[in-house]
This record gives sequence, structure tokens and C-alpha cells, in this order.
Amino acid sequence: MTEELVVKQGHILDKKTVYTKEIDDLIYLLSCSVNEIDPDIERMNQIDLDAVYELAAFHSLAAAVSFAIEKVIELPYIFDQAKKKAIRKLALFDIERSKILSCFNKEGIWYLPLKGIIFKDYYSKYGMREMSDNDILCDSSRMQDVKIIMGRLGYICEEFGEANHDVYLKNIIAFEIHRSLFNEKDYNVYFDYYKDIKSRLVCNDGSYECCFRVEDLYIYLLAHTYKHYINGGIGLRSLLDTYVFLKRHSKELDWNYLNNEFAFLSLTEFEKMNRELAQKAFSGMLMDDEEKQLFMYYVSSGAYGIEDHLWKNSLSKELSGNDSKSAKRQYYLSRVLIRGEMLKISYPFVYRYKVLLPGLYIYRLIKAAFVKPKAILTEYKRVKQFKYSK
Repeated sequence: MTEELVVKQGHILDKKTVYTKEIDDLIYLLSCSVNEIDPDIERMNQIDLDAVYELAAFHSLAAAVSFAIEKVIELPYIFDQAKKKAIRKLALFDIERSKILSCFNKEGIWYLPLKGIIFKDYYSKYGMREMSDNDILCDSSRMQDVKIIMGRLGYICEEFGEANHDVYLKNIIAFEIHRSLFNEKDYNVYFDYYKDIKSRLVCNDGSYECCFRVEDLYIYLLAHTYKHYINGGIGLRSLLDTYVFLKRHSKELDWNYLNNEFAFLSLTEFEKMNRELAQKAFSGMLMDDEEKQLFMYYVSSGAYGIEDHLWKNSLSKELSGNDSKSAKRQYYLSRVLIRGEMLKISYPFVYRYKVLLPGLYIYRLIKAAFVKPKAILTEYKRVKQFKYSK
């Protein structure tokens, strides 16, 4: 996927962020971690670990970096705390998830662990892969039963029936219980692709736990990555997940099947770019200038995407070939009435407590008028002049 194609498809590249030494050092230490290589002590002495920590934390990768650093020097306090926190949180997740899934099995509710629950086991050390929550797909006809189970286990239901997943919280632990892998309204192609999800799963004898076949796991990983990529962006942790997955499975994958599925989902170019960037970044291969530019979109996005990418990418989708005044007015309205993925990433607290939405809208209007009027004027001019190109 060339830079020109990425831009034409509406994925806004970050032209301002420079590929710095801190970025290069972070990638080096991550590659040492996942490839179980001792960092070079001379290079370690040249690394600004405070700067690397800031970037690693932005991508929820500080724990992963700590496993490389501790091989050659005593862990700095901030990395030591990040590692211990990741291990503690993972242990809590494992305990709680075991209780939840045991109840699902007893009640005869089929389930599919997703995302970090799967990929944490691809990393060589416990706690290396950080997680903010646990995602589980369940039988969509049993969500009311799931709600009763979660309540019995002490969880507060923060969201129910509003999206393709329900949110349950207990102290610092969060579970997202999915009724589908993708939202029908926003991702109808993927929603339709996974409508008959059970046909793509292998279910274990003696329990109601299901899992993806290895090829279908890669398809889901890529589709989920792409969903974030075209919204607020996707960070280095996802790219690292791709690398560790391919490191284990690339030789056994049925690439004929995969290429057909990627073509059907219009993911062929993205899969190639994502795979090549992951393999080059974390295997020590050099990236050319264009690859670095593409790579910087991941670097600038952080673990959960950023609002700047969200509004630029959403503008492309809002117009979608139509640069009419009504489409642009709809875009301006969407910038104030923030919701969905943008709300979840930019204002997670309000996303959980939607009674605060009116106050957020007023706050955003006041902030726009008094704090950054020049930025608003600039955005207005850019939207007015914007021409969508396929």
C-alpha cells in the first residue's frame, strides 16, 4: 500500500511527526523483548529511557519494554512499576475471567475469547502484553442471562444493548461482552461476514468455549485493526500483535484461503502493508522512507487512537464522494455531537456515563469558541475546500 493510495482512501498520514531516535530505540527494545534477545549494553547506555517510557506508555507497551531492559541493567523505577502493574492486572483478569467462563459453561452459553485474551499468550513472558479490558463474544440470544451472571459476580453493568457489546465494571476490572464482532450500522460488510460466526469457530468438547481456526484468527485480527486504523488510528501494540502472530504461524497459514478472504473484504492492500511494516519493524530490517511515513501513522496514534485522526478520517467517510454543502454541514454537527468510537476514545468517562453528554456538548462549544478559535477557523476552511478522491 503506497502513501498515495493510503491518502486517497482517506487515512490521514501524520506528516509532522519525525522518526526520532526515541522511536527507533523503542522499536529496538520491543524487538529484543519479543525475539528474546539481550539488548546491546553499549546501545542501552545511549538510550534516553525517560523519553522511551513516555512513548511506550502512550502505546501501552511499557511492560513489554521492561522485559528487554532488565536483561542488561537494573530496571528504572517507572519501568519496574509498569511491569508489576501489568502482571498484577493480568492476574486479576485471569482470576475474574475464570469465574465468568465457569458460569458460562454451567449455564450452557457458548463464548469466544477475543483480542488481548488470545494474544497475551503469544508473548514469551507473563504480563508482557498489557490489557485495559477483556473482550468476550457470547451467544447473542443469552445476553440477559449474561447480565444476571455478571451481576451475581459483583459487576456493575455500565452499558446494555446500546452497541454490539455490553460493558461490565468491578473496581479496576472491565469486561466487554460482545453480541457481535462488529457494529452493523458502521461496519455492515464485516457484520455480514461474521453473521454466521459459529461456522467459522471450533468449539471444544466438554465445554462451551470456542476458538478461531488460525487463518480466521488472522482475518479477525486484521479486520479489527483496520476498523481502528480508519477511525482514530491504531498503535504499535497492534502491530506487535501482528508480528508475534506471524512469527508463530506464518509458515502454516493457508495463504490461498486468506488471500481470497482479504480480497472479498477489500483488505488485500492493507494486509500487505500491515504485515510488511510489522515484520520489518520488529525483526531489525530497515524501512525505506515511504515505509517510515506509513509507520508514523501507527506511532502517532497511540494504543487507542487519537481525536485528530478521528475527525480527519471521519471527514473523508462523511463526504464519501459527495462534497455537497449538506454533507459538510452534517460533518460540522458531528464534530459537536461526538459519539460512538470518537466518544469512547476521546472521553471514556462520558462514554460510560452518557447522562453527562449534554454537558460535554456545551463544554466543547465553549472550548472551541474561546480556547482554540484559530484552529476551528482553520478546520472550517479545510472542510470547505475538501474534495474527496477515490
